[in-house]
Amino acid sequence: MVGNHEYYGDGPDAYWNYFGDRAGTRGEGWYSFDGGAWHVVVLNSECAQLGGDADSDQGEWLAADLAASSTQCTLAAFHRPRFSSGDE
Repeated sequence: MVGNHEYYGDGPDAYWNYFGDRAGTRGEGWYSFDGGAWHVVVLNSECAQLGGDADSDQGEWLAADLAASSTQCTLAAFHRPRFSSGDE
């Protein structure tokens, strides 16, 4: 998943060049897939770069993705922790 270090320097293009379609739509950094009984949602937690509220493109995509999922188990993964004692 894309993280803060991918946005340093020349930006995250190298991330999408390396991972291609496996990293979702180029420039977004969020995607989902089903694995067995689980629905896995990968989010771009670099909200300073793209916005992270419910009205953002990612927020609207997430609401639609979760509404369309019929699995009982959902796992969300993202780079930055919700809480941290560190600087970044």
